[in-house]
Amino acid sequence: MSSIPALKRLTVWVRDIERSLWFYRDVIGLQVLERKDLSGPAIASLVGYEDGRMRIAHLGTPGSTVGWIGLYELSGAMPPISSLAPPPRERVAYGQATAVFESADVAGVLSRLRDGCCELLKEPSIYRLPAEGASRAVELLEVITFDPDGVLVSVMGVVPTGGT
Repeated sequence: MSSIPALKRLTVWVRDIERSLWFYRDVIGLQVLERKDLSGPAIASLVGYEDGRMRIAHLGTPGSTVGWIGLYELSGAMPPISSLAPPPRERVAYGQATAVFESADVAGVLSRLRDGCCELLKEPSIYRLPAEGASRAVELLEVITFDPDGVLVSVMGVVPTGGT
């Protein structure tokens, strides 16, 4: 067993949990693993508030206990919750995180992103990874977009033999 801990969950503090669920569930393709509503001073104090209500949705791959995305909507917070400055839309910035997913259906995700009028950082690109212990190099297709709260989200997958 490795002494390096696995990433249990990436928590994203969202303004509108239903809009974020649409993005991560219906566009990216994650499954809802659990939903919770918690409220009161005890739960709010965990994140530096005196009172509030948290609506929580955990998404990921069924059966997995690691690698989840946690969507957390805090409302009725005392003192009121503040917002970070919006990240740049044309390039990445220091301190900015990206949630990266691997998918066998990047083209389908891209289609759903476009159907939902989601903003892309740049047009999708195909790039080659050199062979490392493999018999040949691998080509990956990657699309990078923004979730409803401005978090960068990357979806990548191996380009099928014969092109996209």
